[in-house]
Amino acid sequence: MLSDNAVRLGRPERVVQCISSRARLILLRLAKDVGETVRLAVLEGAEARFCAEAGVVRPEFRMLGAMVDAHASAAGKALLAWRSRVEIELLYRGRNMHVYSERTIKDVPTLLNKLADVRARGWAGCEGEGLRSGDRGIAVPCVDLHGDVRFSIAIASTRKRLQPGRDKACLPKLTAAAHEMSDALGLLGSDWSSTDVAEYAEAAATYSPSSRNRTWPS
Repeated sequence: MLSDNAVRLGRPERVVQCISSRARLILLRLAKDVGETVRLAVLEGAEARFCAEAGVVRPEFRMLGAMVDAHASAAGKALLAWRSRVEIELLYRGRNMHVYSERTIKDVPTLLNKLADVRARGWAGCEGEGLRSGDRGIAVPCVDLHGDVRFSIAIASTRKRLQPGRDKACLPKLTAAAHEMSDALGLLGSDWSSTDVAEYAEAAATYSPSSRNRTWPS
């Protein structure tokens, strides 16, 4: 949902272009900084949909528009964690939680306990809980003026590459990007300004994710 400030940009297509450019630039900078794939996600039911991404190595690894189970992804947990117990219980009432591995959260009570841990530390993690057992990701929420979580930003990699020892260095960058994204999407009530598309083009031209020599999906 767009803030009232977005109306100041005029035509709807201009709004969309501006949002897209700012979001991609933020994600591109983060992907370049951490050397990994990064994604912006929004909650749809009990799933997280990826609405922007950067740093994808090969076209077949793209997940733009794809949906994943929120309980089995870092992006999804960051979207769920600040919702109330009642909201979570209603969300999963009558719904089977898909179990991908022995690490996957299997029931709502366990999920609620894990989400409490996410809130306590301020970020979510996922390690071998989803479709690919070798994956690992970390994510933080993008909040609005009222403290409601509207989006999440995740770093997506593998357990071998994104080891816990890297979290201390990656999390401040991820958190800063999330705050910038909240501002870019108008969630913090700030005025909109037109994105410098040339700046994005220059950043994109100087960053080649294929140079990381990665061979796994993200």
